Amino acid sequence: MDSQNTANIYIAVLRFDLSRLFVQSFCAILILFISALAKTSELDADLSEAVVMEQIKTKRLLLTAANKNDLLGLEEIEKECDEYFKFDPPCAAEHNRSLRECLAMGDIIPGVSQENYKRENYRLYCVWKDDLLIGWLSFYLEYQQKDTVYLSVVYIKEAYRSSGIGAEIMEAWTNKLVDAQFKIIKTHCSLRNALSLRFWVKNGFDRITEIECTGNLYPDNFGGIGLMKCINPMSRKTLVEL
Repeated sequence: MDSQNTANIYIAVLRFDLSRLFVQSFCAILILFISALAKTSELDADLSEAVVMEQIKTKRLLLTAANKNDLLGLEEIEKECDEYFKFDPPCAAEHNRSLRECLAMGDIIPGVSQENYKRENYRLYCVWKDDLLIGWLSFYLEYQQKDTVYLSVVYIKEAYRSSGIGAEIMEAWTNKLVDAQFKIIKTHCSLRNALSLRFWVKNGFDRITEIECTGNLYPDNFGGIGLMKCINPMSRKTLVEL
């Protein structure tokens, strides 16, 4: 009887040890799995930040994140920009902010409420050629969904247009977005700006997302069109030196 009890005790202890070993092994595997998921998410986030935040270089240009030291030069170009967009009525100014305001609080993004706006998702880049500031590029990450970017403005000084600079910026920037696993770029354009519409279509914005117009396109009415471009790794261009 004593030997039977002893055997039962050994069996119980063995079962307890095996159960404890199983629980410990399961917990260890679970911890490793959770850690791997966390590292993967962290890696994805770092990839997005690293690709989008770094300088963007092309064969002729350098794009750098704008700061207060660039403001005077940017505002000089902004005056030319305001003159260029005079074909739109005054109410069109409600659709964007000044560059000074953009540096401080970001731009107005269509369809994004103030409550949902994330300042850290807004980017403003200076465009440099031969150490001269010639324009800017601004955009908003994770627009409406994680894989979408909203392009606010790309503006180049008039003296540097018609030389392929705009297309060069778009190509290099799009490649960076592809690397960061973004899939869609959206933008808006004035219905009065035929040259801009032509530029967007030539650069792959071949889908209309919306048309905004308060009645007929009279001089006092604002008219805009939403455009979209789908991007993926297969369409990544390699002609531009990044």
